[in-house]
Amino acid sequence: MAGVADPVCFAISLIFEGNPQFTPEALEQGRIVDHLISIIDSSSTKQAIFNQIESVRVIVNELQDEQLHILFDRGQILTISKHLGNEEPSTRYKASEKIERIIQSGISDINDGDQNPFRKQMEEDGTIQKIIGKFKSDKSINKMVNFNIALTIALLFKAFPLPPKYSSIVVNLKINCRDLDENLCSKALSALACLAQCE
Repeated sequence: MAGVADPVCFAISLIFEGNPQFTPEALEQGRIVDHLISIIDSSSTKQAIFNQIESVRVIVNELQDEQLHILFDRGQILTISKHLGNEEPSTRYKASEKIERIIQSGISDINDGDQNPFRKQMEEDGTIQKIIGKFKSDKSINKMVNFNIALTIALLFKAFPLPPKYSSIVVNLKINCRDLDENLCSKALSALACLAQCE
C-alpha cells in the first residue's frame, strides 16, 4: 500500500502547500483528508507512513481554525495519536505537530480564563492519557516530539487545573522558555500562560 500511496501523497503535499484555496474541497466528507486518515488509521506503528502523515500535516497547516474543528469532531486526534509511538522518528514528529496544531485551534476564539472545549471529550475517550503516556514513557523520542506533546497538554488544560501527575509538562515548558530558538521560547511561554489562567 505504501508503495502506491507514497508518490500520491508527495503530489498532494506539493499541490496543497501554500494553496489554502484548495483545502475546503479536500476537507469534504469522503475526500482527500478522509482517505489519508483511513490509510493512517489502518497502518501499524511499525509501518513507515511519513509521506501520508506529511500530506495531512501540509493540509492541516493550510486550514483555518474552524476547519480544524471539523477534523477534531471527526476524531482525527485519536487516529493520529497512535503514531506518536511509531518506530519512525519523523512520523512521530509529524504526528505530534499535527495534533498540537489542531488542539491549538480550540483556543483561538476563546477569552482569557475560558477552557479549551476539546479537553473534556479527550479526557472521556482516553486520548489525553494516551498522549501523555508517550511523553512519560518513551525516552527515545526526540526533543521536539516531547515539546509538541507538552504544548498539546498545556493548551488542553488552559484555565483548568493541571493534574499533579502531569508536572513534567511544566518542567519541559520552562526548559524550552530558555531555548535560544525564539519560536520555541514564545510557544512555551504562551502554553505556560494558558496554564496560569487556572483560578
